[in-house]
Amino acid sequence: MSTLQISLAVIGAVLLALIVAYNAWTNHKNAPRRAERSDAPRQEPAFDGATPLPNMADAQGHPPPEDRDGDFAATVPDESALALALPPSSHSAERRPALDALIDAIAPLSLDHQVSGEAALAALPPTRRAGSKPFAIEGQNEESGQWEMPAPGQRYRAFQAGVQLANRT
Repeated sequence: MSTLQISLAVIGAVLLALIVAYNAWTNHKNAPRRAERSDAPRQEPAFDGATPLPNMADAQGHPPPEDRDGDFAATVPDESALALALPPSSHSAERRPALDALIDAIAPLSLDHQVSGEAALAALPPTRRAGSKPFAIEGQNEESGQWEMPAPGQRYRAFQAGVQLANRT
């Protein structure tokens, strides 16, 4: 093989590698969005300090020192007291309008089966705009029946989409 043939083969291999890399990059860039998943459920700290923290050992494996007050279980309220302290949920009584009042065109979308929130979020446009106009979508939650923005971990039985046609700024 001559030097010309070897150099053309090397240039061809480099161009082929660049084409494959470009296609992989565009596939990654245009892939549907995925909902982020947290590994552990979030726990909020106690505000009054009455609930005990989990018994954790330090890095050397030694247990934490005992509480100086003695009987710590006496300071923890029972479940009935906690249930009375929480305000009653008014989520079902509070009905807000389905979409913003500025939305001009609303299209109801009926479904044959339930759709997960992750699938709904992946199908939404990334800019929340239809052309230059604001685009909004809400789903009817399967459990509560409320209209809400699609969220991961929820299931929806119907959607409604709206576009604000007139500029109102």
